Formats: sequence, structure tokens, C-alpha cells
Amino acid sequence: MSCEILDGMTTEFERAILLGAAEGRQLWTMGMLMAVKASALETGGTCSVLEVSFPPNVGPPLHIHTRESELNYVLSGEMTFRCGDDEFTCGPGGFLYLPRDMPHAF
Repeated sequence: MSCEILDGMTTEFERAILLGAAEGRQLWTMGMLMAVKASALETGGTCSVLEVSFPPNVGPPLHIHTRESELNYVLSGEMTFRCGDDEFTCGPGGFLYLPRDMPHAF
């Protein structure tokens, strides 16, 4: 098992992560509540998984990720995403992949 200490945290890259529905480190940003299910530190930089809850008409401004792509899976409600010049709407169970280096928002 690989293990590294970063910012006072011990991080194990080769271990299972099991969290319940209400578990994960909670962060508030831009009017959204984010539960960190798995951070880049915990996965050796392979991915991050966040569960995000927010009221209608709240979301980040148009932005670009240069290092990572973004995967979105809608659990409830309906979301409209912008990716480049395209717009997509997803309901419960909907999935959208947003490639890196592409301006996007929701």
C-alpha cells in the first residue's frame, strides 16, 4: 500500500473508500454544498468525486479545466449544462462528460 503525507494528512492511494449517502468532507462554495467523496489526494491524482447540492439557478460561471475532464451524473432535479457552444439538459440518471480545455458551466 502506497502512503504519502501531504498537509498533515496521511493519504493511502491503494485502498477502498466507502462512504454513506450523508458522508464526506462538506464544503460550501458559490452557493453550492459539496461533499467530497474521494479527493485527488486520496486517489493518487487519478480522480476526484464530489456530490454537489444546490438550489435552482445556482452554479459556477463559465470556466475551463486545463488538467482534468469533468463527469456529471444527475441524481435529482434537472440541470442544463453549457459546453463550448452546445447546451445539454439532463434529468435524474442523466450523465454528461465535459472534456478538459473546453469552456463549460451549468
